[in-house]
Amino acid sequence: MRKRMKDIAYEKIQEMILNGQLGPSEMINEYSLAAELNISRTPVREALTKLENEGYVHAFPNKGVMVATLDADDIVKISEVREALEGFAVRLACDRMDPEVAMDLKRKLEAIPNLEEEEYQEKSFMLGRQLHNQILKSTGNELLMKYVLNITAQLNRIMLLSRYAPSRAQTTFDEHMLIVDAILSKDKDLAEQSMRNHIISVANDVINLKKMDYV
Repeated sequence: MRKRMKDIAYEKIQEMILNGQLGPSEMINEYSLAAELNISRTPVREALTKLENEGYVHAFPNKGVMVATLDADDIVKISEVREALEGFAVRLACDRMDPEVAMDLKRKLEAIPNLEEEEYQEKSFMLGRQLHNQILKSTGNELLMKYVLNITAQLNRIMLLSRYAPSRAQTTFDEHMLIVDAILSKDKDLAEQSMRNHIISVANDVINLKKMDYV
């Protein structure tokens, strides 16, 4: 089935926000987007409404739509929720994740030759996202997955911003290895603490970058 125009518009605008083409506090031009996508303004407006509900943008009457900002308080609150949810999820994953899936992710991480090059940094981050996704999937708890997905927009933006931090790629790699090793050893306490430490570490890096006006 062909995608609806509003879905195409949604995916395009979301991508532009996540890759930095549309930065925090930037106003979104509906006319330009509609022209670029070769569609009418209606699906663009519908897409922006969905993006506002997910926290990507804010609409201001008679002014337009602006890309949402993330201040330090937002980052702390989002990370606290993420700690609780993903900390619990990884405890479940220790019993429920297929060991072969976890071992496959470990092998792929270990196969990365170095983290100095952007290509391999991106591969490491991609495998990290797969690890988080597999942890959630392995729980079999649809309600838990739904709650995490509800803050996915904010999580994605925080994780993308964290990449600007010095040594973030290596730190993230090391943290993900600790998590997957804890899952493989079925050490629930270590798995949860490693996950919580990882989430706190990412949040702190972004907050420090924002203090320096780097992001």
